[in-house]
Amino acid sequence: MIRRRIDEDLRTLRVAAEAASPEVRGLLAAVATRVHSLITAGSPAAPS
Repeated sequence: MIRRRIDEDLRTLRVAAEAASPEVRGLLAAVATRVHSLITAGSPAAPS
């Protein structure tokens, strides 16, 4: 359920970025990068 919500939110972010000014696109890119970092840090490591 959480993964589905994150996917939906990322799609919304992409659509917003496509319609945004260059300055806002930069801000949205920074937000997306931060979200990716948080998700990666919070995800359990795959077993090796």
